[in-house]
Amino acid sequence: MFTQQEMSDLTKIPKWLEGEYKTFSSIVSAPKFPCYFGTLAEKRGEVRYTYIEEDDYRKLPHTLASFLELSRANPDKRQNLTVFFEPEKEEQSLEFYKNKTWEVLQYLHSHDPAPWPEEVPYDSQNRSWEFCFDGEPVFVFSASPAYKKRHSRNYGNSLILLFQPTRLFNGFESDVPEGIKARNIIRTRLLEWDEPEVDIPADSSKLGEKKDYYWKQYIISDDNEPIQGGCPFHMKDKT
Repeated sequence: MFTQQEMSDLTKIPKWLEGEYKTFSSIVSAPKFPCYFGTLAEKRGEVRYTYIEEDDYRKLPHTLASFLELSRANPDKRQNLTVFFEPEKEEQSLEFYKNKTWEVLQYLHSHDPAPWPEEVPYDSQNRSWEFCFDGEPVFVFSASPAYKKRHSRNYGNSLILLFQPTRLFNGFESDVPEGIKARNIIRTRLLEWDEPEVDIPADSSKLGEKKDYYWKQYIISDDNEPIQGGCPFHMKDKT
């Protein structure tokens, strides 16, 4: 897991990551980037980073657990863990990146060191289900080069997964002034940032709102069609 300063140290990261991080940082730091929370976190150096090469996920469970421990120790910071995946050698479809995203989440679940939190349903088809790791709910944001219209989900040549504890949304629920203000700003900026033919994602819930199929927001469509079918995530057998 790397800090912002360490991401500039070429002795610590591979060459491909240097370019991908520069692209990511320039996009997220743009004045009109939709998620201003993300912009502030990047500018303050609060984001943590890691990378995956050759689809080797073995270190990711420990890294995510370490990040969540760090986040719990710094509750006043809106931190996320940004995971860069080595770019594919050939252009891939959004379906490819969707499958890869869920593959990573399945791997994390199968190597989760902690019990599933009691407050979250164990059935992934339950509307209140959300991804959890190390004993707490975690929101997942998948971005990839396959997004051609939703530029807010395209940060370069890499698949990028952002992990953020959902407790950081507390205080920004849809029925409180702070939540209403944040949602309106982000949605207005999304409409300006993305291509004009795409609207706010059909499956987008109100910030901080529960029981609204959070998993459908992890990786969204590149058009205005809602996600069809059930959740592709499979819970491991309880022991």
